[in-house]
Amino acid sequence: MEGLMMIGFKNYIAKDKVVAITNYKSQPIKRRVLKARDEGMCIDCTEGRATKSVIFTNCGLIVLSSLTSDALLSRMEGGN
Repeated sequence: MEGLMMIGFKNYIAKDKVVAITNYKSQPIKRRVLKARDEGMCIDCTEGRATKSVIFTNCGLIVLSSLTSDALLSRMEGGN
């Protein structure tokens, strides 16, 4: 599972598919998430918790996580 990163609640994403990891606080990001939900291009991996970060993939999908963007970045760099 070296190429995978845990994004919370035993959900994983392929590291080589990640284009950007952002926090969920800004209005432009929130609007992009709403648009992706409407288009069926959003995967919610928060298990009902508050969304703290948004992961953009190279195939156009948006993945929501309840982990902070800093935590995801350290997992991406640290191999966890």
